[in-house]
Amino acid sequence: MSFSQAQLYSLEVTERVTSVFSLVGTSFIIATFLISMDYHKPINRLVFYASFGNIITNVATLISRSSILAGESSALCQLQAFLIQMFMPADSLWTLAMAYNVYLVFFQEVQLCTA
Repeated sequence: MSFSQAQLYSLEVTERVTSVFSLVGTSFIIATFLISMDYHKPINRLVFYASFGNIITNVATLISRSSILAGESSALCQLQAFLIQMFMPADSLWTLAMAYNVYLVFFQEVQLCTA
C-alpha cells in the first residue's frame, strides 16, 4: 500500500503538530517539578526523568520524513533511527518502573495495615 503525496504530507504535519504538543506538555512537567517543592516525591521524580526521554523522542519525531528524503545512509536518517531505537522504549520502561513503584507502595501499605 502506498500513500499519495497529500496523504504523506498530512501524516507529516500531524506527526510534527503532536510532537510540539508533547514538547509543551513535557516542558510543563519539567517546569512544575523544578519550581514547586511539593512535587519532589518519588513517583513525580520518575515522571520528571521520563520527560527527558520524551524530549529526545520528540526530536526524532519532529525530523519526520526529512530523514527518509535525505537518504537511508544520511547522518540525519542514522540519527533519527538511533533516537527512536534508544528513547521510544524508554517511555515504556519508565512507565513500568512507575507502576512497580506504585505496586510496592501499595503492597507495603497493606503489609503495615495487617501487622
